[in-house]
Amino acid sequence: MSKSPGEISSFTVKLTIAVILTVLALAAILLHIFIPSWNREIEFAAVVIGGAAAVYAAYYTAISLRLSVTLTRDRNTFDLLKELNRIDVTRIRLEIKHKLSAENLTAKDVHEKILADSELLGAVNTLLGLFEDMSLAVQYDHVNEEILYYSLLFLVPWTFDTLKPFINE
Repeated sequence: MSKSPGEISSFTVKLTIAVILTVLALAAILLHIFIPSWNREIEFAAVVIGGAAAVYAAYYTAISLRLSVTLTRDRNTFDLLKELNRIDVTRIRLEIKHKLSAENLTAKDVHEKILADSELLGAVNTLLGLFEDMSLAVQYDHVNEEILYYSLLFLVPWTFDTLKPFINE
């Protein structure tokens, strides 16, 4: 931190609305005690300060609630991503890649190959089910769509392109 010429030190004080309301309330109390002739004006000021405190409390509650909802959505998002990155789901993705991506298969071949292999069919249904659950979570605003978008930027298009013949059928 750089100092201005002649400056020995500096400090910062955050004046929150709560601090300002407390100072105003204290000032009203002191004026009420020491200047009784102003009691009507002080009563009016006290009502105004009380009203401002009530409005501030409602505002603060709303902001806190909004933050809580945002944090819950983000936690839900990472829980879904954790589910997608479990070792068994990773093996499913590798199995699909190994059995379907390596070959030049027609759409009909892909569809028939998936139906003919019960393990592959289970793998495909599991992966598509996870993506369906994510889609529902996004539609009902239970997760952060932007985080999912950036995290799944490669996986969703790859999965769709690989499984498109099966999905279309």
